[in-house]
Amino acid sequence: MAVDLRCPECQDNLGKDVENDKVAYCGTCGHKFYNERGDDENLSDEDREWLRKNKPKNRGTLINSYRRF
Repeated sequence: MAVDLRCPECQDNLGKDVENDKVAYCGTCGHKFYNERGDDENLSDEDREWLRKNKPKNRGTLINSYRRF
């Protein structure tokens, strides 16, 4: 199910997450961020390089860091 994609900086609504690219841009504040459910077919070479450097490596790391032992 598609959900609203919001800019993490200014909370502007950018439309549905699946209708945006994996590298999302906010037209209001200019912030560039990773959109996990986005499309990667039309990415420029620059965006592919940004994605390679900025895509989260392991989504479970944050959750696992709160695990009690």
